[in-house]
Amino acid sequence: MIRPDVIEPVELAGALAIIGLGIAGLVTKGSFLASFLPLGGVQTIRSGGLLQAFSVSELVEVGTGLTLVVFGLLGMGHDWSGDEDDGDADDGGDGDGEEAEQ
Repeated sequence: MIRPDVIEPVELAGALAIIGLGIAGLVTKGSFLASFLPLGGVQTIRSGGLLQAFSVSELVEVGTGLTLVVFGLLGMGHDWSGDEDDGDADDGGDGDGEEAEQ
């Protein structure tokens, strides 16, 4: 089973990376998430500037968040199903504990 105490720090790291990139753009260029990285040549991995770093950070944050949600919901499966022996089933009675008259 997935342990949240292992995945939550990874999700936090992705979120902090996004915030860090935004603040770095604010400090260097005067606008939140401004591209402060130098652009590379055309059709290279660095041609997008800040976009690749932001995309990887977002992938980590969203991927780990969805993992936590999905496994959290799967772990709650027993809470969604009703217990068959809890006595709440309709037995055809009139609700006062006596059998219905025919």
